[in-house]
Amino acid sequence: MAETDASAEIEPVAPPPPSVGEILRQERIARGEELARIAESIRIRERLLLAIEENEHAKLPGGIYTIGFVRSYAQYLGLDSAVLEAQWRQEAEALTRSAKYSFPTPTLERRLPGALSIFIGLVIVAVLIGVMIYASRHSDEIMTEIPPLPEHLQALVGDQIGPEADLPITAAPGDMTQPLDSAGLPQTGLQSGAAANQPPQPGVTIPATAETFGVDAAEAALTLLASRDVWVQVRDTGDDEIILTRVLHTGDRYFAPGKPGLLLTVGDAGAIEASLPGGRRGTLGENGQVIRDIDLSVDGIEDALR
Repeated sequence: MAETDASAEIEPVAPPPPSVGEILRQERIARGEELARIAESIRIRERLLLAIEENEHAKLPGGIYTIGFVRSYAQYLGLDSAVLEAQWRQEAEALTRSAKYSFPTPTLERRLPGALSIFIGLVIVAVLIGVMIYASRHSDEIMTEIPPLPEHLQALVGDQIGPEADLPITAAPGDMTQPLDSAGLPQTGLQSGAAANQPPQPGVTIPATAETFGVDAAEAALTLLASRDVWVQVRDTGDDEIILTRVLHTGDRYFAPGKPGLLLTVGDAGAIEASLPGGRRGTLGENGQVIRDIDLSVDGIEDALR
């Protein structure tokens, strides 16, 4: 009895009613009609009639046009066109509602949007232009910011330079960087104003930083001592070369060789004290006096001291 009641409670699910398209197709097949012949008879394209039978609303023009097609097709087959028209409208509305609430599956963009790509490109170009402008305007500052080499690297670099790095730097005949006076001589060592009128000091204190030039003291024919900064030049007429051209600082000495043909030019004669064999000494001239091409020998310097 319980089993009978349980089976009585289960109601069979009724199959859905046939669609308009299925009704029209079943009737056409039952009548033995060809779809092409019906299309020709009611003057509707065969593909449109096929879309009605297969319920493919998307392939139909929609609206009153499709309703007219359904009406003509139903009338041709002898069916109630008004009932089928109403059912077709309901089916079309149901499809419209389902389409309204259906959302397409989003797809991930595999590339940047066009506007964003253009913006990023413009930013990169602007940054590059800014860097180039800054580098061109501040190249000196950039170079000064480069740190010096560490001491251990400087030692390595010095070893690679070779022995030439220890050679003294001598100026070429025309490579004088001191400003020149109207006579074409460097102004360094020329005294003006009160300094030029000061009498020569009888003795010069030689500082510890003083340097010596020329030959060894034991081989020197005479000695020139700078009492203050003064520019001097010694030219060898025999070899046609400049063997000395520099500024002698206070206490610097030049030991002149006993070689004939040497000529001396001094920018301030009062700043050079000459010492000759026998103990004679004196300045080559007045303070600020420029003398040229003195015979740099014992006799020549003696004549200059007279």
